[in-house]
Amino acid sequence: MTAKNLNALAALAAILVIAYLVLDRSENNRPASDTLIPELKSQLNDVTSLGARNASGTVTIRRSDDAWVVVEREGYAADMAKLRDLLVSIADAKIIERKTNDPEKYHLIGVNDPSDENSESTELTISGDGFEYGIILGATAQTVYRYARIADAEQSVLIDQDPDVPGDAGDWLADALVDIDAERVQQVIISHADGEEFVIEKPTAETANYDIVDIPDGRELSYPSVANEIGAALAELTLDDVRPKPEGALEPGTTTTIRTFDGLQIVAMTYEHDNAIWISIVADAAEEAETEIQDEVTRVNTRLAAWQYAIPDHKANLLKRRLEDLLKTVE
Repeated sequence: MTAKNLNALAALAAILVIAYLVLDRSENNRPASDTLIPELKSQLNDVTSLGARNASGTVTIRRSDDAWVVVEREGYAADMAKLRDLLVSIADAKIIERKTNDPEKYHLIGVNDPSDENSESTELTISGDGFEYGIILGATAQTVYRYARIADAEQSVLIDQDPDVPGDAGDWLADALVDIDAERVQQVIISHADGEEFVIEKPTAETANYDIVDIPDGRELSYPSVANEIGAALAELTLDDVRPKPEGALEPGTTTTIRTFDGLQIVAMTYEHDNAIWISIVADAAEEAETEIQDEVTRVNTRLAAWQYAIPDHKANLLKRRLEDLLKTVE
């Protein structure tokens, strides 16, 4: 046999070996099913509970009648959009590739048990009438994928989804409180526990800036629109956390009364407790207010009156401003 023929055979052999290795790797990594949990998509409407466990603890979202609530926050309403997006993401997840089935290597891709030391994984438990699934979500891959493992299985996989799991119970809450646009607000009264009280107001909704009523002699606003932020304090107000209103009476540090041109009144009382600022919100309406405003009062009180809320610092600071904060410094 000539040297040329030997070289050809050697090249063919090399190709066959490479082909074998590629096929073998492909076969080993080919998923048994294209979908991570094939049955879940048809069961989404029957899900009644979602548990999320990580190193910080466990959060349980449970269906209660026609609503979803956060068990660890005394049954306060859960954010339905976050819940829906997470469940759909898991139901749609398809397996891209099989990964390690060695428990000693799980930590490399973050699919070890959340109770393990230094674990950054999250275990989801999705359950309903007659079914329950456990999924451990690990590290993100390529910014859009996620390593995962069915909780009672050894095989880990890479899925084509990166489910967004809120970090703690507070992140699961439906965070919208009230949204009172500044143009609607006619007057704000801020009363402090030490007796200081001041009023800002404007004559019409079209007036650009709020004035301070009875500004002290010889003083002036630090700039014309300085009080406008207070008028916008309840615009798109959201919560950071929630707790049931304490049974014992607490003295508020500040009582802020917001009145609108159309007869709505919101009273926000602030309390400093447990290194946080909590507020309670109660709505009322002027006697001459339209039925629409009366209905708004009912909706606000039904949702909010039994609770106290931790709110973003910048909003809390607006509700407890001091008069001196709005005036030019005396030289």
